[in-house]
Amino acid sequence: MDSAEQQILPEPAALAPPRTVELPYAMRALAGSARGIVSACTERGDQALWRQAARVEAPVLLVYGLRDKLVPYRSARRACAAFADSRLPVLPESGHVAMTEHPDAVARAVRELLRRA
Repeated sequence: MDSAEQQILPEPAALAPPRTVELPYAMRALAGSARGIVSACTERGDQALWRQAARVEAPVLLVYGLRDKLVPYRSARRACAAFADSRLPVLPESGHVAMTEHPDAVARAVRELLRRA
C-alpha cells in the first residue's frame, strides 16, 4: 500500500471481519475499491457523478451522521442539492455507517421517504 492509500484507508480489520482480512487478496481488493471510488468521484464531463445525480427522477434519501470522519457535512449537502428530489436527515450521534449505528432512525427515514413517494 502506498502512502496516499495509508492516509485514506483505515486499518483493514476495522472494515471487515478478521476472516476476510486474512485472505491473500484482501488488501489488493480494498485498495482497488478505494481507487474506484476516487475515480468515480473525480470523473469529468457527462459521466461526472454530480451530473448523473441531476438526472435521477426517483426520490433519494441520503442519511448523514455528524460524527462521520470520512465524508464532510458539506459534501452531504452538496450531494443532496444535486438530486432533484432528495432528503438529508442528519443523525448527530452517528458516524459513517448510520444504518448500522442507528438502524431504527434510518428505518423511520426510509418509511417516511416511501410514504411521500
